[in-house]
Amino acid sequence: MFLDLETTGLEIGTESIIEIGACKVEPNGKESFFREFIRPVNVVSNLITKITGIDQEMVSDAPPLKPVLEEFIEFCGDANIIAHNAQFDIPWLICSLLRHDLPVPFKDVTCTLNWAKQNEEGRRSLGALSKKYQIGHENAHRALADAVVTKVLYYIYQQEKKSEPPVESVDRYIEISKKIMHQNPEFIQH
Repeated sequence: MFLDLETTGLEIGTESIIEIGACKVEPNGKESFFREFIRPVNVVSNLITKITGIDQEMVSDAPPLKPVLEEFIEFCGDANIIAHNAQFDIPWLICSLLRHDLPVPFKDVTCTLNWAKQNEEGRRSLGALSKKYQIGHENAHRALADAVVTKVLYYIYQQEKKSEPPVESVDRYIEISKKIMHQNPEFIQH
């Protein structure tokens, strides 16, 4: 399953997730999609609006994080997660799951950014790679659009066979997430 998050900033212990987007591909090739806005605990800054196109009005009446996470877990099943820059998205997701006493349903994580490094790509941002490989990316920095571009990039790399995908156990990310939570024990996005 291909995942991307949009947030109100870079700090997991003080900022909020404002959008989850995911694309799940079944073994038979059937795709299903998940996209949901989430009400933040802090205000969406002008900078984040400029980057993502998401403004405060779009998320002020959105559901709180926990029910969206519950829907997301149901959508995921036990699918493995593939993200571009998993070091950003996966700790956000796991911290949120753990803070709400929800299970971490996936076992493995693949990062297409790390795969781009392995493949010695010059520019590795999702935007640069989508241009290089001529992947349509009209809504850059929106969760579902970025998840779909990550999916296309993953399959391109899979076909090129320059290197194996960098698969890591989710346990590594759980360990990182617990350290982050320890640094900001009081923060919870409701």
